[in-house]
Amino acid sequence: MAQATTTKKPETTAVLEKRLGALKQLREMGQGQMAGRREEIAELNKLLAAAERADRTFEYQIAETANRIFVRGAVTPAFAAARKAFIEKSEHSRSDRITVAKQKALREEVEKDKLALQGLCTHPFVFSYDGQRSYSSYEDSQSGHRVCTVCNFSEISAGAPEDIYKILAEDGTHLVLRDLREKKNLPKPFEEEWFTLEFLQELFEKSAGDRNVTWPAVIIEL
Repeated sequence: MAQATTTKKPETTAVLEKRLGALKQLREMGQGQMAGRREEIAELNKLLAAAERADRTFEYQIAETANRIFVRGAVTPAFAAARKAFIEKSEHSRSDRITVAKQKALREEVEKDKLALQGLCTHPFVFSYDGQRSYSSYEDSQSGHRVCTVCNFSEISAGAPEDIYKILAEDGTHLVLRDLREKKNLPKPFEEEWFTLEFLQELFEKSAGDRNVTWPAVIIEL
């Protein structure tokens, strides 16, 4: 025996209009809640941004203070005395008041003494020079290099332009700063700079916390 089928009575227009009104009202409520949430998020983002700025300030101040402490205790009096004696001997080897034979002998001694000095040096104050990657088939990439300002030990980066160093790596025992002087102010190839330790300590302490060397307006011959 066949079952009777029931036909669902279609909703009236009035029912649909009532539902439409309720849905619009619910949506308006939801939009109001979203607007409130957006305001809360915007306020939280402001607070987060302020906290991040404060954190960066603390990070810089911590690095600056730690660097300054490092600079003040980086060179022992014994090493400072040995370095001073070496520089005096090196200057004497270039004097025109000694014989050629004496000058030659002294320069040979100076080279040996420099190697010994570099072996004793902890390389606390380091200048860094960026390498350069070349994308041209006509030009080679250039490796970066670093120089210990205390003993003039230098090292070429194993990568170009990546800073990959074995001795003068940033491992907490060396304070490495980028030297952005113009080429005209840099020593020529094979030349060395022997600044006084007092100048170097002041220079690196003033640059503490930064990535680059902060050079004085006028660099006096030291």
